[in-house]
Amino acid sequence: MTTPTTETESMREVVLTRAAALVEFARECGMVLTIETLPRQPLSMGHFDMVVGVRPARQLAKREGGAA
Repeated sequence: MTTPTTETESMREVVLTRAAALVEFARECGMVLTIETLPRQPLSMGHFDMVVGVRPARQLAKREGGAA
């Protein structure tokens, strides 16, 4: 039987793996992927939105294989 902690850790690993794959896909497409948390009002712990952004990578970063 899985415990809530084990299940949470397993889901964390799945999300992390999928996010890494999405970052690599964005890089292959010449894009930069950003995922950030933005606070919501009223300010309190856990009261936030996750926001995803995609933009074209700069040419220099694409040529050098950087963090683009």
